[in-house]
Amino acid sequence: MRVFVIVIAVLGSVFTSLAQQNKLNKADMYFNEMAFAQAIDLYTDLEGTSLDTPEMRRKLGESYYKIGRYQKAVETYSSMIESEAATAEDYYRYAMVLKMMGDYELSDFWMKKYSEQSSGEIRAELFLDKLNYKEIIEGVDPFFSIQPTRLNSPNAEFGAVINPKENRVYFLSSGRESQLIKHKTARDESLFLDLYKINTNAERELGYLSKVKGVNTKLHEGPLTFTPDGSQVYFTRSSEIKGNDGLQRLKIFISDVDENGDFYNEREFPYNSNDYSVGHPSISKDGKTLYLVSDKPGGFGGADIYKMEILGNNEYGEMINLGEDINTEGQELFPFIDTENRLYFSSDGRPGLGGLDVYVAFFRGSAVSKVGNLGKPINSQFDDFAFTLTQDLSSGFVSSNREGGKGKDDIYQISLLRPIVFGVYVKGKCVDENNVPINHALVELRNETNRLIESTFTNENGEYSFVADFNDNFKIRGTKQFYQRAIDSLNTFDHRNIVEIDLVLKKDTEMSIYGVVTDSITGEALEDVEVRILDELEGTELFFTTSSNGDFTYLVNKFLLNDIGRYKIALSKVGYHSKTLQYDVEFEEVGQYNIHSDVDLTLSPMHRR
Repeated sequence: MRVFVIVIAVLGSVFTSLAQQNKLNKADMYFNEMAFAQAIDLYTDLEGTSLDTPEMRRKLGESYYKIGRYQKAVETYSSMIESEAATAEDYYRYAMVLKMMGDYELSDFWMKKYSEQSSGEIRAELFLDKLNYKEIIEGVDPFFSIQPTRLNSPNAEFGAVINPKENRVYFLSSGRESQLIKHKTARDESLFLDLYKINTNAERELGYLSKVKGVNTKLHEGPLTFTPDGSQVYFTRSSEIKGNDGLQRLKIFISDVDENGDFYNEREFPYNSNDYSVGHPSISKDGKTLYLVSDKPGGFGGADIYKMEILGNNEYGEMINLGEDINTEGQELFPFIDTENRLYFSSDGRPGLGGLDVYVAFFRGSAVSKVGNLGKPINSQFDDFAFTLTQDLSSGFVSSNREGGKGKDDIYQISLLRPIVFGVYVKGKCVDENNVPINHALVELRNETNRLIESTFTNENGEYSFVADFNDNFKIRGTKQFYQRAIDSLNTFDHRNIVEIDLVLKKDTEMSIYGVVTDSITGEALEDVEVRILDELEGTELFFTTSSNGDFTYLVNKFLLNDIGRYKIALSKVGYHSKTLQYDVEFEEVGQYNIHSDVDLTLSPMHRR
């Protein structure tokens, strides 16, 4: 009898183990298919069993993170993060959820551990470059005010964008489902997203709400963008077809827009794929460039932002990755290009205040010149994304799952408070002694070591402007031919937003360096001698050829009295030995400085006559 009981117990244990393994396999399947709500139900049933491993904890923690249950994600990660199975990516994810719970100190501790194991990764380098990132971000004065909109419901609303005519706002919502058919996503059992529109007047007050016709399906409809004339719309939709890995992808579709703001004549974007996602489109103000997000192979990791040329007739140029100045190993999402060609996007791969933060990238030509975090109140310790602006840049929308909202994601209306400038906005005029504006004067911003930071030319009104970084010393220098240069100092330690510095350029003092080159033996003046003068302080170089009198003149009209000049002068002529000499001078008075009185400008022939 005892043997029989033992056999029954063993079989029961085997059946229990098999049942638990089957449950884990099913949970992993849900996890891989991004059905995180279902995965959580099964993983939690396995807590405390023999299958409760660091690997299972990792997946459970990520599942909590993906559906926005950040406190549970912190608790789950903390139970496995000290194990030998914990990876650098676990450190990063743990640091992210800690930050979203407001524990920046502990988050930074795990970010440092991540960075120690991830040398060379963009996320690590960005973090180590700005360890005081929170202080820097919170030290920036707000660019926008923010307030919730009446678009929000207890479910999810996000991605508001105004059409080019600015008479309608479009947005995504999962909170206004049909009473007959309720499609739910497997991710967190929320309702699928549909596109809605709401009329707006000249004061941008919101009016009548309706569902967009000709677009909504049983799948997710997503972020959208209009062509500049408003006649076409590009929008994102989840795919019904799964890829080889069993995952559904995002795809872009294009439709025409009728006078009521509804969509028709839908067609598929030619770069769509079943093997990777493309989505979140944004079109430049001239209609020639499309920005989009993709996790196609060959990127930096996660989702990257790309751009491509719009050629017309459903033809497009190559998908070009925006590079590591924008993209990281994390997620870069929701690009938006404004009418001044600034690119706004959300990222969880850069040092920020929370999960997804909104950043803005400035371009000089086609190259990224600076990326800045928009700071509070646009960003919070939670996910902030889907940033858009009106054409005049005065207002717009941002979405967030921050605390105090009405639902899972909410739409907030924003209003511009000051120019979007990171640092001190330095502006002024170049004028002469009679206060007459000087146009096309060269104005340079230089640091304490005289390194050129930026340069510009004054406009027809003599005006110039720069953006100078905080916490530094600078010099502003103005020059123009036939005028003396003008110099002023600037420091940015007091975090003023705007500084005005006018430069007075006096008329040219007509100082010059004059020299005569002669034969060292005969004393005759040498014609056609090549003279190269390097201004060692300015970093400029000029070339001359001596006249029939053997002389040359170098104007130094950018200098003030008592300035120092330092020159390296090279002389060369066929049949003569070349020579290089140094000439240093203090310009104590106006007039001509005869260099041949101070240095030897003679050349020796190669062969005596």
